[in-house]
Amino acid sequence: MHRLKAESILNPEIRPFIPALNIFLSRLSGIVNSDDPELDFLEDLSELKEQHLVSHVLTMTFLRQRITNGGEEWDICMEPFSAFEGRSERLSIIDIGFENSALQTFFQWFISLCNWESNLISTTPIH
Repeated sequence: MHRLKAESILNPEIRPFIPALNIFLSRLSGIVNSDDPELDFLEDLSELKEQHLVSHVLTMTFLRQRITNGGEEWDICMEPFSAFEGRSERLSIIDIGFENSALQTFFQWFISLCNWESNLISTTPIH
């Protein structure tokens, strides 16, 4: 998956999300490909509004699924899918719909990865 660069994103609403999106995309490696239609919203971040970005992320298919290997469940907040898959003998994917607590935990993790200071304009003090 490609890395997004904050300096190339002209939309200041989206800049704080770039670090979170990069980690998010790296954690999805192996379960979502870079050409996956679910990632089409990343094509033009300059036109995207904050609420649409959040909506796209929170409605991705993997959030409606429980992915397990025996008794162990994959948690995007804890590790990349590729690491989980690498030690798995047999993956089981069950569509469970959206669970509020799991969605809330994911969203808190995602928001914690954002750089809210990237929106600030740096200025040089005048003496």
